[in-house]
Amino acid sequence: MPGIEKLPIEEALDDSPQTRSLLGVFEEDTAAMSSYCTQLYRAMQRIYDAQNELSAATHLTSRLLKEYDKQVGSHGLITLDTGLITLATA
Repeated sequence: MPGIEKLPIEEALDDSPQTRSLLGVFEEDTAAMSSYCTQLYRAMQRIYDAQNELSAATHLTSRLLKEYDKQVGSHGLITLDTGLITLATA
């Protein structure tokens, strides 16, 4: 690749300034990549947790609305038809 300096394996055992410089760059890049991956993982974990919480809240809301509809029946002002909430007119 143009612009990327390579370190031949034979020179990797030498303790030269070039070797130290390339290893330093590698360590910085590795630290940056590690930090990025950690932040990305935490963000994805938050999304996963939020999706689970939303799913649980949706199921609870559905269950409570069904229980309410059973308790009130046709006498109430609110009815549930095919998943929609409608207001009955008196």
